[in-house]
Amino acid sequence: MESFFNKKISHFIVLISFLILILLLDFIFFYPKFGETPEYENLRYVGYKNITETETLFFNNLKPGDIVAYRPVSFLESYSYILEKEESGLKNIFVFFFYYNLFDKVLANSMGEDGYWHVYIYMGNKTLNSLDFSGSSTEIMDHNFFKTKYLKILRVNTKQEYKKEAIKQAEIHKNIQDISYSLKNGLIVVFARSTGIIPSFRIEEDKLVCSSYIALLYKDITFNPYKNFNYISPADIEDSKLTETILLKNERGIYIK
Repeated sequence: MESFFNKKISHFIVLISFLILILLLDFIFFYPKFGETPEYENLRYVGYKNITETETLFFNNLKPGDIVAYRPVSFLESYSYILEKEESGLKNIFVFFFYYNLFDKVLANSMGEDGYWHVYIYMGNKTLNSLDFSGSSTEIMDHNFFKTKYLKILRVNTKQEYKKEAIKQAEIHKNIQDISYSLKNGLIVVFARSTGIIPSFRIEEDKLVCSSYIALLYKDITFNPYKNFNYISPADIEDSKLTETILLKNERGIYIK
């Protein structure tokens, strides 16, 4: 019993140490933040909307092949979502606490006030596809999805055939589950984005994060000409000359093209 207790304490200390390291990295690498001034000049402010109104506006502006950028509303909302997943390595609340703070405090905050830390491709019929800890998975955008304060629709300015092919590839990867999620590679992607330095660590092409997975789906185009697809971050997709913001939801309200 004592050995079991000591083991739990050791795991807790390790997680706390990781959290402290994350906060330190946040201060060192991500200040000042890039993207602090959102580009609102090309968007029209339509005011603060309730969830139902947001949902209507969102689907009125969304097209298959679009990229949806998302940030969970809170720790509890995110953890509740993870518990609904049948296969997830994050159901342990201490592990999820570490994961959430890693991406919310480091990745999202590094992208500034309107930072997003998860991206999807829209498949049509209110269905999204992305890469998470369970692999390539689909998600239906229900009422709860729109509770978050941070949402964005990014339109990919490319040929329609490339969009159809990206959706087709998403369906294939979901069915055969040949791409896995890599937290380690997520850290490399964040480091590369924040410092401009591409580390010597090799990122395998079948071990990605959500943004590099989207870049893989759109293999016929390049979101950032200076990076291979497996180093692409959510911010690279947002800042790409090949994408434009169609709708933005943040704490102030909703902006549309």
